Amino acid sequence: MKKTIALLAALAFGAVGSAYALYEVSDRGEWPKSRPKELEPLRKQARTLVGPLVLHRHYAIPFTKREDFESAWPHILKVKSKGAHLRLMRGPNFFLGGHKAGVVVHSPPAGQEDPTTIDLVVDGNIVDLNRIPLPADSPIVDDRFNKLVTGKLEIKSVTPAENGKKAPPTQEPEQAWDLTPPTKEPKYQHEPRYALLVFGPKREQRVWMVLDGTTLYVDRNGNGDLTEKGERLEPNNPKDGSNRFGGSGSHTHWDVFEFTVEAGATGKSKFLLNHWIRAENFVPQTAFDKDLQARWLKLRWENTTLFRKEGLGQGQTPLLFMPKPADAQVCAVDGPLTLMVRLPEYQVLRRGKAGCDLAFRIAVPGRPPRGAQQQFCNPLATTEVPASAYLEAEIEYPAKAANAPPLRRKYLLKERC
Repeated sequence: MKKTIALLAALAFGAVGSAYALYEVSDRGEWPKSRPKELEPLRKQARTLVGPLVLHRHYAIPFTKREDFESAWPHILKVKSKGAHLRLMRGPNFFLGGHKAGVVVHSPPAGQEDPTTIDLVVDGNIVDLNRIPLPADSPIVDDRFNKLVTGKLEIKSVTPAENGKKAPPTQEPEQAWDLTPPTKEPKYQHEPRYALLVFGPKREQRVWMVLDGTTLYVDRNGNGDLTEKGERLEPNNPKDGSNRFGGSGSHTHWDVFEFTVEAGATGKSKFLLNHWIRAENFVPQTAFDKDLQARWLKLRWENTTLFRKEGLGQGQTPLLFMPKPADAQVCAVDGPLTLMVRLPEYQVLRRGKAGCDLAFRIAVPGRPPRGAQQQFCNPLATTEVPASAYLEAEIEYPAKAANAPPLRRKYLLKERC
């Protein structure tokens, strides 16, 4: 029987530390039957991940024996699109469930013509590059030793001055955020965790949310009183278990809350909040999980994911609930939109046919929680941007000659992700 659950993916960045995405994962290889018949025996040891935001399909095949991998490798290469790159990586690998050797095939959503690419996770023993052929017609991207292969892309945000005035800073000063605590709170049963929603161009409407264990309090009318009727919410979880987490085991499932607040451009705003429930007996094994656990023990945040169901800004928004109102993350909604680099430390300019990703979000910037070094925002979903609207990026390249002017090139960013 096939089981489908949601898998937690984490990319480390910043002090609090992670950008999380949800995948649907099944515990077998669900690739099309049209693929080479020699791959059929591998379905049982593989798994399929779909997501995170666009329904790309990722077929992950771990190997524990060299002979099994070397027998399958020529047939795996047949599914790669002609001319598409082959990426070499080190383990442990997220898609492989922490295994150190194997193959991940990345396929586009149904109906899209994007190329199918392959990640080869090399351990030097089971997957030994000295023993296997690499495709001569494909660019090879070697990410085994350098997280950023050719150096970090620096993107400068320039805000033009107006009427001779000095341009405002890209990061707002701390005093710009009103973190006045709720005026009246219930008697909590556990140590509370706080997060704040603000609405409007001047953040004139404020809605506190407080987690009390697995109970959520929402100041739904924005008057600062969390003790009023209808503001205490209990989880409304699906009965089929589709809210379970896979992955490292740090979290077991997420609790589901749906609520409407009397705020926003239309007077009412509907939200869905997923609260990630930690595994009480979780013991981290990988260096990443150990580092994340150490930071969590210091700051004690609660992970959630917020989705706006109606109105502007329906992208996936990571929202951390903090122990004190003064440390809270602020999610700004219905405010001025701006362009934000998506995971800037992973944006790398690479030469060659393999190219590189340059991704932006259109979003309303928020206030990071205490301890975070990256920006948090409420992004637009890709479906909220008109199909005919594209971003244009202008990139400056250093000239070869010391006294020559830099080269400038413009690129139209058409892909949505």
